[in-house]
Amino acid sequence: MRKVILQEFVTIDGYAADEGGRLDFFASLTDEVDKDQLKFIETIDTILLGANTYHMVDEYQLYICPTVLGKGRALFSEETNMQDMQLLETKTYDGGMVFLRYKRKEQKMQS
Repeated sequence: MRKVILQEFVTIDGYAADEGGRLDFFASLTDEVDKDQLKFIETIDTILLGANTYHMVDEYQLYICPTVLGKGRALFSEETNMQDMQLLETKTYDGGMVFLRYKRKEQKMQS
């Protein structure tokens, strides 16, 4: 079965776009981020685009941009159910961007 990976650039206050839907806050990516993006693209076979494609995600890859928007389109809606995550990887970049990779924690069965 294929793994569904959400990869998103977000601000440190959790926004994936400004109020107008613009993504200007991550326009100046470093060469290293560009290289990592190209490596990632080589590993996938399908891309889902859109603001409502966050259902049934196995892994979250978040690029945290050193920007505060204050308002805009939040990465997750208020209706999102709580999910515990397990940190798999971190990476810092020149300029202050941070990469975080998570998977959903396995839910323990209650007896």
